[in-house]
Amino acid sequence: MKQLSRLQLEGFRSIQHADIELCPLNVLIGANGAGKSNLIDFFRMLNYALTRGFQSPYLSDRGPASHILHFGAKRTPLIHAELKFRSDTGNNFYRFTLAHVRRDDTFIFTNEEVQYHTDGRAAPTPPIPLGPGGHRESGLSEQWNQQETTVSFIKKLIGG
Repeated sequence: MKQLSRLQLEGFRSIQHADIELCPLNVLIGANGAGKSNLIDFFRMLNYALTRGFQSPYLSDRGPASHILHFGAKRTPLIHAELKFRSDTGNNFYRFTLAHVRRDDTFIFTNEEVQYHTDGRAAPTPPIPLGPGGHRESGLSEQWNQQETTVSFIKKLIGG
């Protein structure tokens, strides 16, 4: 069984902080403005990031980066996310931080990494960075890292 089992998200649109345990079937219920559509839009953003479409069309279609941050760039300068995927042999993690760039009101990935933790082991494998930091598109979309098993596995899970 391979599935997204947990999402931690901070600073994205109306979502100041969310820590959500996920099951094979999930139903979003809430009042208008509670963040249901923004949660769906977060997954849409990930889909664009997989294909080097984060800056354009995703960001260019949704307005400046400052409008995607929770209460704007002055209050929330970063978006941080961690996705945990459960597989048959352990847990896979994808983490990233997006920082607001004031001069052109866009984002850069200041940190992006994947990690695997095998069941039964005391410590996970060391995180694998997806680029040096400061890049405008996701490292998951780059071809150089596709030889790394954890990277390609997580890319397939996010794409699914």
